[in-house]
Amino acid sequence: MAKKKASRSNTSARRSNSRRSSKKKTVKAEQFKSFPDELASAKVRLLPVSRDVACAKARMVIAQEIETLKKQPGFQFADVGYKFTGNSRTDYIALRLHVDGKCDATSSDCLPKTFLDGTLPTDVIVSNFVPAGTTDAGAKIRSDGTPASKFGTLGMGVDGDAFGSGYFLTCAHVVTDTQNPPDKNYDVSDIQGDVVARATTESPRFFQFNDFLDAAILAPHVSVTESDLGPFRQYLPSDVDPPNRVSEVEQNDLDLAVYKIGATTDATWGFIDSVHPMPIPIQGTGLNASDHFIVRSERDQNRRHNARKSFAKGGDSGSIVCTANGRVLGMVRAVLDDNDDSVVDRVVVTRMTNLMAVMPFRLR
Repeated sequence: MAKKKASRSNTSARRSNSRRSSKKKTVKAEQFKSFPDELASAKVRLLPVSRDVACAKARMVIAQEIETLKKQPGFQFADVGYKFTGNSRTDYIALRLHVDGKCDATSSDCLPKTFLDGTLPTDVIVSNFVPAGTTDAGAKIRSDGTPASKFGTLGMGVDGDAFGSGYFLTCAHVVTDTQNPPDKNYDVSDIQGDVVARATTESPRFFQFNDFLDAAILAPHVSVTESDLGPFRQYLPSDVDPPNRVSEVEQNDLDLAVYKIGATTDATWGFIDSVHPMPIPIQGTGLNASDHFIVRSERDQNRRHNARKSFAKGGDSGSIVCTANGRVLGMVRAVLDDNDDSVVDRVVVTRMTNLMAVMPFRLR
């Protein structure tokens, strides 16, 4: 019996010690409650998000705010790309709001510049795009379907999937600036006035002039030899691979260096400025370029390719846009209406993948 009593006594003592220990722990825990309050007053630096996440966030805001943006005076379209300060590209992905010349891009009243409680960088840019159209890569061509003062670029030679021989590729508005022309066939001449090709507008297989596509396949004149329809390798910039494959333009291509050979500006370098912009109004046509991408002139002294001039001007419509490793990405469609070596020079480009999905040709 004595042992049992001792056992109960020991058990009681252990419980008492446990309570005291518990109280001590509680007291210690309370002492640490002051630390989170002090940390809450400190500024916490957020880690930068990836480019893909930033692009997705900006596209989400465009989808949510598009109807509101369309009601803003001067609004043209919106896209996602790097924010620029003056002539220098920053490292911030921004929602860019493009406005017409009547809207002062520097005014706080022009368009709302902050979204998502100010956490999404924005940029307001004046953008008025017009068609770039004003027997080799970059050769000047004129059509009897456009005013005599206008010319375009004979883009490149292609092979016809369905008809098995060589043809030329250029923009539809170089052939005729009318979407539904009264005539079916047009002669296309070089700058000396010699006919080099024939264009037909009666078949959508050879002529596409709408929101999504601006392209024409030209049948070469009998005086044009097969060698004149080549990929024009002798005119390529130095240190580039010959164009050898058509490639889609994806979000990862943002800021990718590209070049083109045009009738007005010859060989110039630029970089992809926007991959999936909203439909872009093309002044004077009643069309909105849909599912295109935008190229900006190369002007950064620290970049590899530094042309220091506009990527494209009037007369460069039809120029083929390529990368240094041989990817063929698209064809120049429109330029800014004040594109005179402007620091904000940008060019609208039709996707080559879209052209090839509708029109029966392949690269030579």
